[in-house]
Amino acid sequence: MNRLYITSLIIIILAFINACDSTIDALEDKNPCDGVTRLFVEENGILNIELENAEVPEGWEKRTNLPDYLGKSYLQWEGDNHMRKPGDGIVTYKIEINNTGIYRIQIRGYIAEGTSGSEHNDVWLRMPDANDYYGEKNGNIIYPAGIGKSPNPKGASSDGWFKIYNNTKNKWSWASRTSDHDGHNIYAKFNKADVYTIEISGRSSGFAVDRITLYQENGDLEGDDDTLPASIINCQ
Repeated sequence: MNRLYITSLIIIILAFINACDSTIDALEDKNPCDGVTRLFVEENGILNIELENAEVPEGWEKRTNLPDYLGKSYLQWEGDNHMRKPGDGIVTYKIEINNTGIYRIQIRGYIAEGTSGSEHNDVWLRMPDANDYYGEKNGNIIYPAGIGKSPNPKGASSDGWFKIYNNTKNKWSWASRTSDHDGHNIYAKFNKADVYTIEISGRSSGFAVDRITLYQENGDLEGDDDTLPASIINCQ
C-alpha cells in the first residue's frame, strides 16, 4: 500500500468524522419544539431556564468562549447599549408554574467586556403577567416604573422592566440585583397554577447571561446552585 493511497484514505476518514460531528451538532442544536411554543416547567418550587433554548433575535449571540457556562452555550448582548429604553432584542420564555406562591429570581451573568464591575454588567428583565413583580430589601418593596405602582427603583426602569445588574468581575455570578447603589433582590408572585411569561432585552453590550432561576425560598432550597439540572421543556 503506497504512501499516497494511505494519505488519501486518512483524508477521507477525517472528512467522514467531521461530517458526522457536524450532523450531531446540528441534531443537538435543533430544538424539538421548532414551530411551536417551548414551555419551561417548574417542579417542586424551582425552575431553571437555559437561556439559549429560545428563539434569539438580532443583537444576541450564542457563545461558548467563556469558561464554566452551563448547558450548550450562553447568550451575550452585542447590540447597542440601551441604558434608558428597554425592549430591544426581546427574548421571551413561557413558563409553567405548578406550585403557587412567591419566587425569587436570579440571573447567572458574566461581565464579558472590559475590566470594570460597573460597566457592561446588566440586562433588562420583565414579567408582564405575574400577579406581582417587585424588588425587596430588608422589608422595603419597590416596583418597576410604568405599571402604576410605587416606589420605583433608583436608576433606570420603564414600562414594567427592571434593570438587573451584577458587579462581580471575571467569573459567572448569581449576584443579580435591581435599584442602583441600593441593591434589591427580585421576586415574582403567582396566585394560580398557569403559564406565565419572562422577557429579557439587551441593555449593556458585552454582558453575558447563562441561566435564569426562579425558586421558592423555603427550607434548604437554593436556586443559585450550578449543579442543579435545567428544567424540562414541553412543547405546547
